[in-house]
Order: sequence, then C-alpha cells, then structure tokens
Amino acid sequence: MTTLIVLTDLVEKLVLVVLLCLSIWSMTIVIDRRRILKSEANLEFFNKLKGLLENNQLAEFATLLSQGFQGQNMLAGALRRALENSGTPQSIDRAVSSYVTADKNSP
Repeated sequence: MTTLIVLTDLVEKLVLVVLLCLSIWSMTIVIDRRRILKSEANLEFFNKLKGLLENNQLAEFATLLSQGFQGQNMLAGALRRALENSGTPQSIDRAVSSYVTADKNSP
C-alpha cells in the first residue's frame, strides 16, 4: 500500500511539473503574439480607415488602401483583399484567410 502512495505522489508531482512547463510555454506565446500585434498596430492608419468607413466613403477607403498608406501592415492587405473579393461573406472570409496564411508564411 505504501508503494501505491509513493507512486501516486510521484505521478502528482510529474503532472504539476508538466502543467508548470505548459503554463510557461503558453505565456511566452501570449507575450510574443502581443509584441507582434503591437508592432502591427498603426493607430493613425486605423483611425483614418475607421473614419472613412463611418462616413461611408468607400471610394476614398479603397484609394487609401491601394495607395499603400505609410506604415502599411497586415490589416491593410487583408482589407484590400476583402474589397477585391466583395461577394458573399464566405468568399470574403476565404480571401482574407488565404491572404493572412500567405503573409504569415512569407519570410
């Protein structure tokens, strides 16, 4: 019976160590993604796009995206791809997803 208790204690400790390692790993992923998203954020660009959309100025919105606004990022590319493939929501979703996947895989 004592062998079973000792074995259970070892398994519990092993599970705790694994959980601790996975927690540390997940936090490093969260920190890395936050860093990447923060570098992608361009508030001036986002606010300008938001203002154009709120005022229903879609022509100016498309022009801004096609001109390549200074500090262009993944958001601009994804929005441009959505505008190019305006159709059903599923086709827009596929177009944006393929853009994000291609951009993520490019060096």
